[in-house]
Amino acid sequence: MLEVTNIKVRSFDLDFLEVSWETGTFAEDILDFQFQVLRSEGPAGPFLPITDKFKDLYSFRDLEANQLSSHREWYYKIRVTEVTSSDIQDYPLTINGVALEAAPDLEALEIANRMKLVLSEYTGRKVWIFPIKTFGQRCTCFDQDTGRRTRSQCLTCFDVGVVGGFHTPVETYMQVDPSRESTRLAETGELHTTNTTARLASFPRLKPRDIVVEAENKRWRVHSVSSTEKLRAVVHQEVTLHLIPRSDIEYRLPVAVDLDTLQPSPARQYTNPQKL
Repeated sequence: MLEVTNIKVRSFDLDFLEVSWETGTFAEDILDFQFQVLRSEGPAGPFLPITDKFKDLYSFRDLEANQLSSHREWYYKIRVTEVTSSDIQDYPLTINGVALEAAPDLEALEIANRMKLVLSEYTGRKVWIFPIKTFGQRCTCFDQDTGRRTRSQCLTCFDVGVVGGFHTPVETYMQVDPSRESTRLAETGELHTTNTTARLASFPRLKPRDIVVEAENKRWRVHSVSSTEKLRAVVHQEVTLHLIPRSDIEYRLPVAVDLDTLQPSPARQYTNPQKL
């Protein structure tokens, strides 16, 4: 199978994003392979084709990528199809696509890898992050004239206004700090609010209104995000979280996890390596 390498997303124009790529060394005829560009707003997809299949071209300008939202990120993959065998492979091989962002240098990669190691082996716990959709087919509960939803507790969009509500969740490790709880009196009664802070490595990139689900089914809404960068490459993220009330529709978001084998905390923290 033909290997696609050096995928880049670049642009100095708000009207388009340019995706380019290269191919590795191979013995087959290049015309025996077809390319297709896939795109998603979520780092883990789902990635959908935005072009027809084509041959012997190595760049594409995406004229439909709306860049006016400051919190929206576009992720790309390149699909390769071998014509004779119909074999298909998407690049990069990792779950995440390639976005318009600075490439980390060797030191930034090492910093990010050490952060991942500390979280996965010592201070972090498994969480599931649901990136919120900011575009797509409008739900039937959304009024196009007023720009508002006409009802709440909608299982079609989970009160986002876009069908599906959220992209494919990403499993990762995050360190969530003890929460601060407060109560205030309002005309409707007591209001209980719970907020906290958390941190994670460079992937996945969080944005406000994303949902974070803990193993104990605590569900948090991302309020704000600040990043540590090296040469503009993100190596660490600090987030502020707001606990979602259990009566809200976000608790109906499905989390596909095998509960029998779930171990949310680092396993080595529960074993004694010494022999008696």
